[in-house]
Amino acid sequence: MAKLIVPANISTAPELFRGFSYGAARNTAIITIAAIAAAIAYVNLINPHGILRATAAVLFTIFICIGYFQKIPEAFNSSMHEYICRSIAFHKGQKNYYYKKR
Repeated sequence: MAKLIVPANISTAPELFRGFSYGAARNTAIITIAAIAAAIAYVNLINPHGILRATAAVLFTIFICIGYFQKIPEAFNSSMHEYICRSIAFHKGQKNYYYKKR
């Protein structure tokens, strides 16, 4: 069976907004929950007066996650996460062949 080619600006998954799919929202929610847990631990254990700092860190984490997982149509319709994963796979796949001179 032939491989189906999807045009560049067509989404292959349902999206919450352009370039941000439900899978990316799930990943962002998981990371945000971890950031909230870390912020609560920071406020309770280290600095009880650091609630503003902890809130800013959680908001910063949300915005960074959205930017990291959002697909950019101008960049071959891929996200930073996909780009980094592909780069790692490419570099792991590179082999060095050393030839001896005769």
